[in-house]
Amino acid sequence: MSKLFLCGEGTSDFGTPEAQHFGALGEIVLRRLTERTGDETWRQRTSRFTHRDVPAEPTRRTNRTRRDGLSMEVPPPGDLCHLGDTCTHFVLFCLEKSALGVFHSDVDFTNSRNGARRREQVRNCLTMAIRRANGENSCIPVIPMPRTEAWLLRLAPECMMSAKCIEELPGNDRASRSPKSLLRQWHYSTGNHAEAKSLIRLVDEQYNADRLLKLSSFREFDTALEGLLRRIK
Repeated sequence: MSKLFLCGEGTSDFGTPEAQHFGALGEIVLRRLTERTGDETWRQRTSRFTHRDVPAEPTRRTNRTRRDGLSMEVPPPGDLCHLGDTCTHFVLFCLEKSALGVFHSDVDFTNSRNGARRREQVRNCLTMAIRRANGENSCIPVIPMPRTEAWLLRLAPECMMSAKCIEELPGNDRASRSPKSLLRQWHYSTGNHAEAKSLIRLVDEQYNADRLLKLSSFREFDTALEGLLRRIK
């Protein structure tokens, strides 16, 4: 497959189609994909979408039952149904366009008491959505724990927290020690107020796969990426 489709919750993660940069999470995904494949042309072959951009009525129909006989009719928790439907539509769109896909969801509605359980629910929801569309050979999820800012905290030289502690931070923006609030403190302490651009610059200057691989959610993404690339060879 010669194209890559990135689908994020909002425009800040992967950037907008017309933006010059790909957003901080998009930059991380592209750098790891380039490291994995040795192909530096992915950037020129990548299109970006948000969940709202995904076609609501794809031209293909989903399979109610997979070829291996596993029923895909067990629904995810009620508030994740829409997320699963959006992911399935995105996978079908990728298949229609013969593109690889990366579908992003944070777990930013969690707190430290139930974050791990909720992350598993999100992972299962997206895994089921991809299988429903028979898209295992075209699409993978990326689920930063508890949200994209946690991965960026891991790259920030000012952050002395362990990877485990970072992933146990509450995802709620209103929490005083959420990844987003801690990252903003770093922005302000260094005089950076153009948040999106400074996050991209953080990745440009500090990207380090070895540091990110200490995060279980990044390892999960990296393993899924490696498996996808192996299956499509």
